[in-house]
Amino acid sequence: SDPDETVNIVGIERALAEEFQSSLNNFFEKQSNEKNKFKATQKIERSKESNNSNNVNSSINLLKNPGFENGTQGWNVNKGEEKWWKVADGAIEGGSLTEHVPHNTFCVFDKSYTDFELNLKFKITPVKGGINSGIQIRSQRIANHHEMIGYQADAAKNYWGKIYDESRRRKVISKVLDPEALAKAVKADGWNHYRILCEGPRIRMWLNDVACADYTEKDASIPLEGHIGLQVHGGGTLTVRFKEITVRELAPSKAG
Repeated sequence: SDPDETVNIVGIERALAEEFQSSLNNFFEKQSNEKNKFKATQKIERSKESNNSNNVNSSINLLKNPGFENGTQGWNVNKGEEKWWKVADGAIEGGSLTEHVPHNTFCVFDKSYTDFELNLKFKITPVKGGINSGIQIRSQRIANHHEMIGYQADAAKNYWGKIYDESRRRKVISKVLDPEALAKAVKADGWNHYRILCEGPRIRMWLNDVACADYTEKDASIPLEGHIGLQVHGGGTLTVRFKEITVRELAPSKAG
C-alpha cells in the first residue's frame, strides 16, 4: 500500500475519534447541566410547597376555603339550624335581628385541633333577651343534640375573658387576670379580638391584647383535642359576626 495513504487514513481516524470524543463530552456536559437544572427546579418547588403548607409555623385563614363565597365550606351546622347561619361580607354571621333564637346553635370547623393558636374578631349586635356568645375550642358536638361539649372562650356581659366549660362542668373554670384592664378593653358594641393559645393542658387567652385567662387542666380524663365552634346563645334576639379567623397549629406540647 502507499505509505502516504496509510498516514492519511490514520490521521482521518484520529480526527474522527477526537470529534466523537468532543461530541460525547458535550453530550454528557449537557446532560449534567439538565440534571442540575432539574434538581434546582425540584428544590424550588419543594420550597414553595413547604412555604404554602399548613405546617406548625404557618397560620391558615379559616374563611378562605375555596367556594366560601357561596357557603360555609369547611364549616358545618346542624340540620335544621341552617336558617341561623349565613356568610356575609367575608364573615360568618349567626343569629337573627328579627327572630328569637330558641336554643344554642353552633357553626363548627370540620378539622380537629390539639395544640394551636387561634385568632379571630367578633361583633355582637343585641336586640333583646339573653345576649351571649362564645368560641368553642377542643370541643365536640353532642350526638343528636344542638349542644357542644368542651371549653368555651365566653363573650357576654359579666363573662368577657372567661373560660366556660360547656355541657361538661357547666361553669366558669378560669379567673380574670386583671378585671379592671379587661373592662377598659372590651368593646361591647364593636369588634373584639380573641387570641387563644392551647398548649398541652394549658389554655391562655387575650381579649383585645389584654391577658384575661391562664388555665391549666388538672383532670387527665378531659380530652385536649377537638373542634373550633362559633356560638350564638339561645334565649335572645341578636346576631354575632365572626371574621379574620386564623389558626396556627403548634408542635405537641411536652407540658403536663
